[in-house]
Formats: sequence, structure tokens, C-alpha cells
Amino acid sequence: MFLEISPFSAYSSENINETYKASCDEGDITSCVKIANNYFSGYDIEKDLTKSVQFRIQACNLGDAISCEHVADAHIWGKGVVIDQAKVNIYHLKAITIYKDACDKSITQSCIDLALAYGNGLDVEKNATETAAYYYEQACNLGAKDACSRVASAYRYGNTLTSKDLGNNYSIPRLTEDFNKAHSLYKKACDLDVNDSCPNLKEVEVLISWGKSCEENNYKDCVQLGSTYYKRRHPKKEMQSKALVYYGKSCDGGYIKACALSGKHYEWFGENYDPNKAINFHDKACSGGIAESCNSIARLFSRGAGDITEDLAKAATYYEKACDKNLGKACDRMAYNYKLGRGVKHDIALAISYYKKSCDAGYEGACSQISKAQTVIDLDSDCSEGNIKSCTKIASAYHRGNDLPKDINIANHYYAKALPFIEKKCENGIAESCTKAAEAYGLGKGVEKDAAKVIIYYEKACENGGGKSCYILVNAYQSGNTVAEDTDKAELYRSKYNAIFGEACDKGVIRSCKTLAVNYKREKDARNTAIFFEKACDYGDSHSCSSLGDIYYFAEPNPSNDQLKQDREKAMLFFQKGCDLAKKDTCSVVETYRKDQTNAQAAQETQNESIEINQVACDNGDMQSCLNLAKVHYNSGWGIKGDYNVSQGIELFEKACNGGIAESCYNLSEYYRFGGKNRRAKDIDKSQQLINAACDSGYQEACDTIASREKSTTDSKSFTQSTKTCDEGNSKGCFNLAKFYLTGGILGNKGVRKDVPRALTLYETACRGDIVESCIEFSKLYQSPIDTNKRPSHSDAANMLKIACGLNSQEGCFKLGKFYSEGKGVEKNFVEAANLYKKACDNKLEDGCISLGWAYLKGSGVTQNTTTGRNFLDKSCNDGNDNTCQSLGWAYFKGDGIEHNVKLGEEFLNKSCESKNAETCAGVAYAYEYGTASVSRNTSKAVTFYKKACDLGHVNSCFSAGNMYHDPDNPQQNLTQAVIYFQKACDGQDKSGCYFLAYSYENGRGLTKDTNKAFQYYQKSCELGSTYGCEAQKKINNATNQ
Repeated sequence: MFLEISPFSAYSSENINETYKASCDEGDITSCVKIANNYFSGYDIEKDLTKSVQFRIQACNLGDAISCEHVADAHIWGKGVVIDQAKVNIYHLKAITIYKDACDKSITQSCIDLALAYGNGLDVEKNATETAAYYYEQACNLGAKDACSRVASAYRYGNTLTSKDLGNNYSIPRLTEDFNKAHSLYKKACDLDVNDSCPNLKEVEVLISWGKSCEENNYKDCVQLGSTYYKRRHPKKEMQSKALVYYGKSCDGGYIKACALSGKHYEWFGENYDPNKAINFHDKACSGGIAESCNSIARLFSRGAGDITEDLAKAATYYEKACDKNLGKACDRMAYNYKLGRGVKHDIALAISYYKKSCDAGYEGACSQISKAQTVIDLDSDCSEGNIKSCTKIASAYHRGNDLPKDINIANHYYAKALPFIEKKCENGIAESCTKAAEAYGLGKGVEKDAAKVIIYYEKACENGGGKSCYILVNAYQSGNTVAEDTDKAELYRSKYNAIFGEACDKGVIRSCKTLAVNYKREKDARNTAIFFEKACDYGDSHSCSSLGDIYYFAEPNPSNDQLKQDREKAMLFFQKGCDLAKKDTCSVVETYRKDQTNAQAAQETQNESIEINQVACDNGDMQSCLNLAKVHYNSGWGIKGDYNVSQGIELFEKACNGGIAESCYNLSEYYRFGGKNRRAKDIDKSQQLINAACDSGYQEACDTIASREKSTTDSKSFTQSTKTCDEGNSKGCFNLAKFYLTGGILGNKGVRKDVPRALTLYETACRGDIVESCIEFSKLYQSPIDTNKRPSHSDAANMLKIACGLNSQEGCFKLGKFYSEGKGVEKNFVEAANLYKKACDNKLEDGCISLGWAYLKGSGVTQNTTTGRNFLDKSCNDGNDNTCQSLGWAYFKGDGIEHNVKLGEEFLNKSCESKNAETCAGVAYAYEYGTASVSRNTSKAVTFYKKACDLGHVNSCFSAGNMYHDPDNPQQNLTQAVIYFQKACDGQDKSGCYFLAYSYENGRGLTKDTNKAFQYYQKSCELGSTYGCEAQKKINNATNQ
């Protein structure tokens, strides 16, 4: 390596190192250590680990124990010497000999150093930890306060005496636990007034007392002593095993509480998880009268655990035992079992009696269930008296398993009870009853399936004015699936269907108008669709006005047949009418597409006046005005054209925050928490600092936000509550509990064993209990890093998403759409995917709108409509979604799946670039520099985009910009500009940037020639890995030395 040549070089460093060497040779330990350190670090001398070790050996031989340890370490790791275990031992022994001599002379620090050396695991003696304890005691006797408390603590807890962080490595032996020695040493430390030693002394006295009492078979004290071990964390398994010895002794001695503690350990929290042992201990506790242990056994059998097979009958037996001991939650579980027939015979009357018992025992959740269970008995009674609605309701509950056992036979029993009453009402001309009779024979509800009767009852329903039944008959006779195909009958029933709904629509029944409109839309009859939507709109239905606006807005401008022609002015009238009828999303359409911008301009002028006033006040030090101004810039910066921008808003928030405005600190914390619109500014630590500052300054919303976030998923109270509510059938509780079992973890002094299959079961239970978040979390796990054989299948994930989407979850519908698009867990179906994207988009999920936009743009699952697709994607891009701008830009730029339009692509990519996406700027620049199959080479645009990328911190683009300015074939060649960008690249640690900057200095290209600076930058280029830089550096160095 060549040292940098500088005109300011002096020889003081070289002289002082030579002085250290000479002094070391004359026997000065300090000089030996200093020159060794300099060789080790490369400070003012070329780094040389071998020479560093040599001087450490000299210091060691002169009596410096620390240097002996350094030499031993060097032989352990092979730093400057060959790895040699024999020499490791030699130099450790030398260090120890030096320490021992000094310790024997009552030098306290040497005794401590010797204790540290043994405590850190020197393998020169087998009893290193005990020897360390001996020397700590020597130091303690010499008055070293910390030595007394340190060794006392080690004897108390049976710990090591290492000064190193071992993590979970317990290879260094620990002292044998000895409370008596700990007591003696704490007494010395207490007499020397060492912090906490006196309280520790009292605690050890209590432990000694418990130990003696336990030996005399006082089992309560055995448990107390065991609990002290149970609370220790390291080494956890060994400590828990010690605790279990004391619990076991107490349990065997008849102390029932100890049996329950042992059972609880083996059931839930121990490193020694064993459900069989848990049941054995809990059984003793249960027999001894502890209701919770009976309940625990029941819980283990009800879900199955380890090699314990699920046994609902056994579970019910133990729940009953716990209930007999007046445990309310166990009575509630027995009620639940009788209600659903879990392990016992389904019996609503018994369920009610147990709910009452649970309620009387103070279990509030059961009280509300009494009336719900009573409802089932009431429905049964009403059904027997001919109440069709009651029969149908109770049948449906059994059919679906909705708060009753899912039992098709019982369901059919009630369906069969209802059917004669339904058929009688049908004979009396009630269309709805005819339809229900048709459905019963079609689905086999309480009766054998009979296709002929299905048609008969639908025909009766249609004749009696049942419009939907008419439409079902249209489809039946058209398709020929359930009856012989007959186009004449299909048309007959179509006319009846249209007549029934048309008559109702003419009478002002909005739903009938909309039904006709939707069916005409399904048949692609835009004119009739528009007619009936317009009628519904005239009756005051805002949704119909909006749909009508869509029809006229997105219709073809020049239709080829007798279809509706595009009329955007008319569309705006209907959008406005929908808005006036309070359909908010229609109002947003009006705002988006309205051509008359007068109101927007007026609003802009008002905002400008406000900004000017706040700007002056802010400049004069009014921090509240800075906050007001920040809000305008930040909130308006995403969409309004002009000088307002988000980055300026952030700067003003920072100014106001630094000026003492707590609200501004809070707003800024939210920005860094989520990273802004494009997520690139995300900084959780900074966000936390800001929100803490806002709360400390009295801003209540910040304090409330902190409080809501501090609820940890590893909170023991949360775990206990979640277990309790889930056991009670609360779906939200099961969802919360699933999160604990998915990750495992520590809850206070208790551990939760990670159990992925159980987590999945709980997520599914909660999902089927209508907890949308649980459906979503379950669906995410198919691609999580958990064991492959524990992940849910794509099919399972899809099923959960179907439930979520059915519950109107925008995210559930969107994700399910992705599954259909990719054929994951379901058959690939682009039409279904597009429908689901639309549902997500209708519920205001931006990702759903984006995917729907791409579907229209590419004609995937929908009729291709570039205008509609562009409307969705333009909005997302204009709203600041950089990913959309980037994806849409590259698609047009390359003609990837859509029309090839470089100009349009560049427009979108430029938006992405302008929103500070350096990678996009660099990518466009590269495409223009070299040209592609779809884009012609354009050096001018390449330079422009490289400069933008460079300004955004893309270092390689700085070099590329410099290189293009340096290129003689580039019409824009500018050597001065080239140097500027080479400098930026080099400052960013780009080796090529440094090399070309050095080349410019060496040859005077674009700046004044300077060989010293050329050498400096060649050297930097070499250090950054440039072989050309290294060669050029050598060349200059050789020329200088000649």
C-alpha cells in the first residue's frame, strides 16, 4: 500500500513511534503497550498485527498481565500469529501468575482482575468459576465493595461469574447455589454500605427460613420457595425444573394448591410442556376441590393437546365438576355444550338451566344467553302452532349451525313442519309462499327433491304476481337445465316478468325499476337499462342517478348499432342529481369531471389569501400560523396545482414543532410513522420521539394515541382475557388469542408455547364468527415464513377470503380477486376477479380501483375500455400513488400488454420521477441513453433524467450524468459539468466517479490540472475497489519518487 503524499507531511509521528520502540527495548512497559496498540490500529504507522503481538509479548515478559491476555487472545483467533492452543494456555498462565503475585501482596485490583480472568472461562483449571469466587472473596476481604455483592449474588442464584454477555450459552460452569455463603457475603457488603445489599441480605434470610421450613414438611413454604425459582429467567428450564420439585413435594404431601400450580405449568407456560402430566396434576387438584383445575382438564380434552385426543364427552364431565364447584365459566361452557350437543346430547332446556347457574355464579356473559336460548323453545312452540316464520327461522339456524348444532335432520324436521302451511298459503294465492314451496322442493328442505313440483310452484308464484319467480322460469325454459327447453314459454314468462315489475315500477316502487334496469343491463340492452334507471332516479334513488350518469358518460361516442350514444353533459346532470340526493361518491364524480371550474378557482383564491396572511405571520415568528400553513401545503399538496407541496408542508411542521407547537409535532410523528404517501419517509424511531414530545407538551390526542398503541400482544392480562372470552364463544377473543399462539412469547412471568396449528384453528373460528380481521390474517399465512406443512393451503385461504368479502371487507374482496386472477385455491377466473376488484373499489379501496383499472385497460375479465381504465389509474397516480404512475408509465413506455405510447409513458414516469422516485428517473435515463426495442435513443433526455436521479441521491446516476457530459460523441459535451457530477458521484462513494474525477485533475479536463488531487482521488477510487484507480495511483507515486 502506498501512503498518501502530502506537502504538509511531518515526521513527528514516525519519530515518536521510534522513541516508543527504543524505550520498550530498554524495559519500559508503557512504551511497549503504546507501540503495540499503534501497530494494531494502524495509527500513524502502517497496520501490522504480527509486530503488534511481538511488542505485546515484550510487555508481557516485563510483567504486564493484560498484555499476556492479549497475546493469548491473538493465538485463539489467529490475529498476527498462528492459532496455537498450547500458547494460549502459556500466556494465560503468565497473566494469572502476575495477577496472583500482586493479589498475594494485597493489591485489591489484581485480585479482581484474577477473578475476572477465571470468571470469563479460562480453561487452565477445571474449577475456573469456583476459583473466580475465591479471588472475589479475597478482594471482598480487602474491602472491595462490588466484589462482595457480586460473588454473593452468584452464590444466591447459582450463576456464573463471567463479565461477558453469554446470551443463551451456559458452557461456562455456574457456582453451586449456597444461600448460607450468599448470606455471609451480603452481610459484608451490607456492612460496607453497598447498594441493595441490605435488602438482598433480608431476602436471603427469608429463603433460608423457607428452606428449613420446607425440610420440616411445611408445604406452603415449599411452594413459596419453588415460586422464587419459577420466576427466574436463566436458565429457564432448569429453574422451572427446580420449582417443580418443590411443587411436586407439596402436592404429594397433600397441599392441593401445589398440584394446581404444577398442572398449570405443564398445561401452558413451561419449558417442560406436557399435557398428560398437566392432566395428572390437575386431576389431583380437581379432586381436592379446585374448580379451575377441573376446568383446565376439560379445556385440554375439548381441544386436544399434544398426544391428548380431543374427547368432548370427557371435557363435558370435567366442566360439570367445575360447575358443581360454582365456577361460573364452567357452567357457561356446559350450557354451550348442551346447546350445541358437544360431548352431551343436544338439550336446550338443560342449556338454559346451566346458563342460569352460570349467571347466578356471577358470570355475566351467561346472563344474556338465557333469553337467546329461550327463544329457541319459543320458536319451536310457535312453529307447532303453524307459524311459518318461526319454523323457517329455527330450521335455518340448525341448517347453518348458527348458534345451534349444525344438523340437517333437525333442520329438515322443521322445514317439513312448515311446508304444509306454506303450500296452503300458496293455494290461497300468496305468491311468496308459492316461491318458498318451489325452493323447498328444489333444495330438498323437509321433503324429497321434486323438479316437476318446483316448476309447478314457480308457475303458481308467477301467476300470482311473483316477478322473480317469472324470471326464474325464463332462465329455466331458456337453458333447458331443469325442464325441457321451450323458447315460447321463456318469452311468455319474460313478458309476465316485465309486466309485473313494470307495473310496480310505474306505481313508484323503486326496487322494481332497479330490478328491471339491472336485468336489462345483464342482457346488454343499454336503452331499456337507461329508461328504468331514469325512472328510479326520478323517484329519488341517488344510486340509480349515479348508474345512469355512468351509462351516458362511458357509452361509446360513435356506437356502431342502435346503442346509446355518449352524452357527458347529460351524464353530469344525472351525477349532479345523485349528488343532490346525498350520494357522496356521486358528488366526488361531479367534482372530478365538472368542466366549469369557477367554484374551484374561487376556492383557490380564498386559499391563496389565507396562505399569504399565514405566511407573513409565520415569517414573523407566529408558530401557530406556521402550523396552519403546513396543513394547507401538506393536505393540498397531493392534488392542487400551484406552489403548494408536501415537502414544504413537512418543513413547516418541523418549524412549528421546534417552535413549541405540540400539535405540529404530533402531525409530524404521524407522517414519519407511515412514511408519507409513498412510504419512503418511514422512520418509526423518529415518529416515537415526536409523539412523546407532543404528549409531554400536553397535546391530548398524542397521549391518547400512545396509550392505544401500548397495548402489547404479549400483555399477560390480554392473554388471560382472550383465553377466557374465547372459551366463552366470543369470536373476537379467539382472534386475539390466535395472535399469541402464532408467535409464542413471554407474558409477564409466563410463557406461551408457539402453536401454529392452534393459531390457525382459532383464526378460522373467529373468521366464521364474522371477525373480518381474522379471515384476512388467516389468508395471509399461506405465504408466511412458517413451516410449509403448517401453512394453510391456497384453497383454505380463499375460503376465508370469501367469508371476509361476504362481510363487505374491501381488503377481503380485493385479495380474493387476486386469487381468482392467479388461480390460487380457486379456478382461474378473470371475470370473477374483475367483479371482486369492482366490489373492493366501490368500498373505496384504492388497490381495488387500481386492479380494476388494469383489467379495463387490458380487457381482462371485462370488455376492454381504455377510457375507463385510464380514469381509475389516472386518479390513483394523481392522488400521489407513485407505484401506479411508475407501473402505468413503463407499460405505455414499453407497450407491455397495452398500446405502445412513449409520450404517454414518459408523462407518467415523469410524475413518478417528480415525486422523488430516483429509481424511476434512473431507469428512464438508461432507456434513453442506450435505446430499447420500443424507445429510440435520446441523449438529451437521458442527461435530463440522470440529473434528476442524481439530485435525488442516486449516486450511480451522478456518474452517468458526468460520463455523458464527458463523452466527446455527445452533442451536449460539457467538461465543466462532467467534473461537477463526477465530484457528486465520488462524494457518494462511487469508484468510477472518483476515477474520472482524478483523471480530470490529472489531465486538466474541465478544471485546473492538479497532480496531488489526482493522486488523492485515484487513491480513493482504489480503496473503493477500482483496479484502474490502483494502477493510476501507483503510476503517479512512482513518478513522484523518481
